[in-house]
Amino acid sequence: MKEAAGAAAPTAADRDKVQDAIKNDTAIPEDTKSGVSVTLENGKIVLKGSVKSDTDKTMILDKARTSLGSDNKIDDQLKVEGSSDTNKPESSKPDSSQ
Repeated sequence: MKEAAGAAAPTAADRDKVQDAIKNDTAIPEDTKSGVSVTLENGKIVLKGSVKSDTDKTMILDKARTSLGSDNKIDDQLKVEGSSDTNKPESSKPDSSQ
């Protein structure tokens, strides 16, 4: 059984391509890269690990998507440690005085 054109499951070469793209991206902090693993499971590229911010997570996901050329082949299992970079205290009211 063959999948439809353009929907082929990723291969080990695709996994390596994503891994290398993340590793070689100088915009992604080294400590972020070291906390992320890229594996091939159940026909998807799986991104696992912990990152320090939503920004780091977005950079990793964008790099993976760009290198694969597809979003639906990626299983995002990245976790953001203590989302303290949001700068939006829950107790503050929105500023509607303008």
